[in-house]
Amino acid sequence: MNHFFTSVKALPVFLIGLIYFPASLLGLVLFHDRESIELLILILLFCLIYFFSYGFFSQIFLFLAQKISRSIRISRVVWYRLSIVAFCIYATSLFYAVHLADAVPAMVALKGGTLMDIAQARGQFLAGLEGYESLLRYAVFILGRSVMPLVLVAAFVFNSKFRYWLLIALLALSMLSLEKAAPVFIFLPCILFFFTSRKWLSAFLVILLMVASIGAMTLLAMGGVGDARMKGANAVLKEEHPMEVSIPPGLPIQEAMGRPGRFFLPNMVQDQFGVGQVTVDADEVSGKLIILLNRVVWIPYITAYDWLGFHREVLDGKLSLGRSISFVHLLYGEPKMLLEKMVYVYEFGASPGGAGAANTAFFVDAKLAFGWAGVVVYCLIFTFCAACIFSSGNQILMVSSIVCFFVASVSSLTATLLSGGLFIYVVLAFLLFERRAVVPVLCKTGDYK
Repeated sequence: MNHFFTSVKALPVFLIGLIYFPASLLGLVLFHDRESIELLILILLFCLIYFFSYGFFSQIFLFLAQKISRSIRISRVVWYRLSIVAFCIYATSLFYAVHLADAVPAMVALKGGTLMDIAQARGQFLAGLEGYESLLRYAVFILGRSVMPLVLVAAFVFNSKFRYWLLIALLALSMLSLEKAAPVFIFLPCILFFFTSRKWLSAFLVILLMVASIGAMTLLAMGGVGDARMKGANAVLKEEHPMEVSIPPGLPIQEAMGRPGRFFLPNMVQDQFGVGQVTVDADEVSGKLIILLNRVVWIPYITAYDWLGFHREVLDGKLSLGRSISFVHLLYGEPKMLLEKMVYVYEFGASPGGAGAANTAFFVDAKLAFGWAGVVVYCLIFTFCAACIFSSGNQILMVSSIVCFFVASVSSLTATLLSGGLFIYVVLAFLLFERRAVVPVLCKTGDYK
């Protein structure tokens, strides 16, 4: 555990760097254009701001937390009861959303639905809720992506007899939406907990389970069950209700743009070095694995790259000034700027039901919103949140927070703070502050003098 304390503050940088930095170096070689250079600068700028400002924000947190901890104390029994309430609200919200939905993605896939059927179900499930029912979507996102991982880690830390049942229940519930990243929110904190506890076998088994879960999700989301049934029956695919692809109305772009063929890394590498194309059969398991690997290694980077390309080509370098943020666009008296949908159209064109959206790292979103000054401010806010969490000295909070930083790597800062649960973690950092752990943690991270 001491080794974990030594490098704990670098966790967000390590995670975001792992996702983007190797791909950014490769992208610089393959593209060598303005966007690839700009994205690499953004990544390096984030790292510099984080490490240079972390110690300052940590001291601010300690000053405030020590005062708050003297007046507010919450017993472990209260936290236990709140955990049960949170799980009940999460499960109830999800089941009620299933009741309201016309189609549940996992059920459509298991019944042999086509790829378009599954895409339609995924686009409408939760996202299709309107009015007061849309609160269910926020409850599922906030609880599922931040609170439930925290509860699960706490169950393992305190050796709860229900910890494995809770793990199974959360995995089953997360698979309903067929969101391929859903198992990551559940297993990543557990992997980090077992790793820091030196339980190597448990960590290895959870990694295998996470990979298997993501593979199963991907297979289902790509119509794997339907493909297998069609082959077994030697049938021909005929959709009774063909799914229409469309572009949301009112967007400034109506067709795909950008560098062609940029989404599949193997072909790009082979083209760069004069080698033939890679043939991938998406109906075969090997093809699905290659596509999944490409999705993990390359797509996050190329999506961020396309955000910058969209900013230059479509917006002519003009800043959105927060018009894509739900509560900010109201100040302008304008409709919300659907940046995620615009970038998706820029990349792929039409999508099933027009529901396609392309998300990216928070500092890239900041660049489009407020320019380089916005990047600096967003990175400072992010670092303050991380400093609060890691200076709290609470093992459960620190381990679980990895899901918030994972969300930040593929979402805007406002989305990370709200639906990603980062704001909740900052509040909990003050409430769960452990004064006895402050000195050891800071001594080993080099921030205590």
